[in-house]
Amino acid sequence: MSLLFSSTFGGLSVLWDREFGFLKEIMVAPVSRVSIVLGRIAGGITTALIQGLFILAISFLIGFRLSSLLVLPLALIFPLFFLSGALYPLENFPVWLRVLSSLDPLTYGIDGLRAIMIGQSSYPVVFNIGIMVAYFFEKSESV
Repeated sequence: MSLLFSSTFGGLSVLWDREFGFLKEIMVAPVSRVSIVLGRIAGGITTALIQGLFILAISFLIGFRLSSLLVLPLALIFPLFFLSGALYPLENFPVWLRVLSSLDPLTYGIDGLRAIMIGQSSYPVVFNIGIMVAYFFEKSESV
């Protein structure tokens, strides 16, 4: 998660540069636009990797031991997170991806929160709550 959000904030810095006019100053530099983009990407990657390695080193110091059992939850969490609509609105997804995201229970939690907080959602709030309750009872009965 640290790598994901560090990279995201590295990309957002371009928007801030544009907002405050700094991007115009960069674009008049006597270098190609490709090299500017590659430099921004390299800077974001470097920052994210240093932060990730720092967090990993600290976790080993406080007693964390890497286990192969961690691979399964990580392999499940990231697709569920990306399909949930937390980063992008569901309306921007292609049809096949919207169908896939409708199978993700996190989609309905995110959509319900979005409806409550900003008043915009893909589904009615009652529908979101109903789907989450159904997933909860389905999972609690199978345990």
